[in-house]
Amino acid sequence: MSPADLMMLREQGDLQPRQIGFAREITWDYARQLYERGGGVVGAVGESIVVIGGAVEKWEGTGFAWLLLTSKAGPHMREIFRETQNYLKCCSFPRIELLVESDFVNGHRFARLLNFDLEAANMRKWSPDGKDMALYSMVR
Repeated sequence: MSPADLMMLREQGDLQPRQIGFAREITWDYARQLYERGGGVVGAVGESIVVIGGAVEKWEGTGFAWLLLTSKAGPHMREIFRETQNYLKCCSFPRIELLVESDFVNGHRFARLLNFDLEAANMRKWSPDGKDMALYSMVR
């Protein structure tokens, strides 16, 4: 993943509906910070980016996992799931956290399938666009 990949994903304007609000937060500076703090991986079909995700250090011993999906990701979710599992197995963080919108059933399902445990079900107005979020963690 490069900062340009994140900017290209933003410019495609095709993030899944639950992540559209977050697209406003993706700037060149933010993309460079993600890259410098651990980067991530890109999944593409042809010339179109379908998914970008990774895990960055939150602080020593704790990583923060993130995943941005486009509306074209649906037919590829099994492969995205498998590759996400493999990626997480390679992460050296003893603790990895991720966030899901509190009312996003499929996001909760995906986190649980990846063996994350729910720690906080409803952190009110946590996201940049004021949405309630749930905190999941994987501790090894």
